[in-house]
Amino acid sequence: MRVLNYVNAGHDPTLIVRQASDGVRLIRLESKGLPIGTFPDATYQGRSCLLQPGDLLVAYTDGVTESSNTMQEFWGLARLEGILSTCVGKRPGEIIEAILSARETFAGTIAPTDDMTLVVAKIEQTAGSRLVKSPQDHETAATCRDAVEAAENR
Repeated sequence: MRVLNYVNAGHDPTLIVRQASDGVRLIRLESKGLPIGTFPDATYQGRSCLLQPGDLLVAYTDGVTESSNTMQEFWGLARLEGILSTCVGKRPGEIIEAILSARETFAGTIAPTDDMTLVVAKIEQTAGSRLVKSPQDHETAATCRDAVEAAENR
């Protein structure tokens, strides 16, 4: 297992998608914090989460969940979690495509009004292997692994 140390600086909670014996478990990494840069002396409390092999780590900005449709409804966290609950066993790139496609179908002709960032990482089965499956970008995966290893050695 791996430990993820995290802090939230005003963003939506990162999600962990975990295969459980009774189905899929979605874990919200809740942490309160002011948006970064709001107050120069703001302090943030870190938290930790144990990651298991096969877990999916999903980080996103509110531009994803606050996309709206012609009825001015938000796509929302519930829809994002609904897509994620069907994605166990898929590659991160496939999951990103499924999320963006579902969001686009929901929004219809309404263009996004905010930037959208979506990161999906799969935790590998064996210790010492890449943390991120990204055949398109091995350099990013190596940089991510090096950063995690450096943090673990502090």
